[in-house]
Amino acid sequence: MNKRERMAGRTCVDMRLATKSVAVREPFTAPQPDDVMPAPSGGLREPPARGEAHPLRVCFFGAPLETGNLGCRALTSSLVTLIKRTFPPAKISLVYGEQRSTRQKVRISAAESCEVEVVNYRLSPRARLREHLLWVFVLALVCRLSPSKRLRVGIIRGNPILSRIAESDLVADVRGGDSFSDIYGRSRLLIGSLTPLISILLGKKVVFLPQTYGPYRSAFSRWIARILLRRSLYVLSRDRTSLSVVRGLRGVWDWQDDPGAQFCPDVAFALEPIAPPKTTVQPPLEWTDGSILVGVNVSGLLYVGGYNHRNMFGLRDDYATTLRALVARLLALPKAHVLLIPHSFGEGEASDATACRKVWESMCKGAAGRLHLAEGPHDQNEIKSVIGQCDFLIGSRMHACIAALSQGIPAAAIAYSRKFLGVFECLGMEELVLDARELSSDQIVASCLDLLGQREALKAQLATGVPKVRALLDERFRTCLASAVGAVAKGPEAERTA
Repeated sequence: MNKRERMAGRTCVDMRLATKSVAVREPFTAPQPDDVMPAPSGGLREPPARGEAHPLRVCFFGAPLETGNLGCRALTSSLVTLIKRTFPPAKISLVYGEQRSTRQKVRISAAESCEVEVVNYRLSPRARLREHLLWVFVLALVCRLSPSKRLRVGIIRGNPILSRIAESDLVADVRGGDSFSDIYGRSRLLIGSLTPLISILLGKKVVFLPQTYGPYRSAFSRWIARILLRRSLYVLSRDRTSLSVVRGLRGVWDWQDDPGAQFCPDVAFALEPIAPPKTTVQPPLEWTDGSILVGVNVSGLLYVGGYNHRNMFGLRDDYATTLRALVARLLALPKAHVLLIPHSFGEGEASDATACRKVWESMCKGAAGRLHLAEGPHDQNEIKSVIGQCDFLIGSRMHACIAALSQGIPAAAIAYSRKFLGVFECLGMEELVLDARELSSDQIVASCLDLLGQREALKAQLATGVPKVRALLDERFRTCLASAVGAVAKGPEAERTA
């Protein structure tokens, strides 16, 4: 008997939790008029016919697989899943910074997987020239400026990155979901922009997949974003604030004047949970009648103060202090078990696994066996399955929150950027976003406890809202890709690299 079945007959949580009611808004229902994705010319609504002999070739940027950040891997796996649903024979290539090119298996479900190609680039001075991203950019610039078709063809065929981009029917960029911004520094924005710039130089139109756009805190960042967004084929935004930013940079505000920029839910709503072969929890979970399991996702990045270790994201109070206070208050509830859940693995100090262990080691002795640590490593599908065993989640990684919400589990977000708000808005649940840049530690802890007490009402709202968000994601993704592939097939850009 699994945990869900064991806990089906639980009684309601101690009424001391239910001290404040939450205003429950109507769930997201359907795209509004300014969300309607236009049909491509000729009324194409279904993918173009493609056989096994000539499968669709798709190239993704900013979608890594070999990273400890499970949020990025969740995006990649979800994109592969959505592509395979829409174009089953499609051949998928991932272009990102890695030691070497390889082929990787991506799990679509517990019973199905597919193989994708990883085409690596490097930025190290010791890298081979043909793999160095700056050299590839120079080669693309030469192709753009050269009048010689023979020279262009020779350069493209001689470089694996250029050849993969040039032969792709669809080129799309996702930037790890939140790196199309200078919130992590301008150098990261610039490096991430090189691959779509290379595609533009080769005459390709790039589709920007659902992600966060901005903030852009410098004129240089806005200039780079403006160049890319104005030369894109489609731009999909996972939140309404970003959509306004995109339309402003593209120079239009009315959706009817810019149908190529549209709202689309985060693709991680499509990720399938897959139970891990073995889950190690310290100490093992032991249930009693009426117990509740509260998952707490600890962000290692916030725990160390960001990449600069100096409160990089401008949180009002110390994050580590807030987390410890939150866990202490949760453990004060007689029937609550707390499970610390990482959403990034690795040995670095910014790893969630490292931060979770620090919290657990500092507090487990006085927890009477009710503070638990989920150990890994797990992949993105497996950690979603672990999160799925919780009754409520408090997360600091956005894709940990999506892993809960998409399974109908209420989640409160301790947010450090506006990207959280857009995801919760599409479900009509923005009250669950607790902005740590504005709220004090005491306010965050009190709000988490209030929301925990309202979890049954929130769960009912998710039961209505999540299927509609998933349906919108499938429809929007399918229509956009069909439109993009149709436009690329008809466009004159490919002629330059033929």
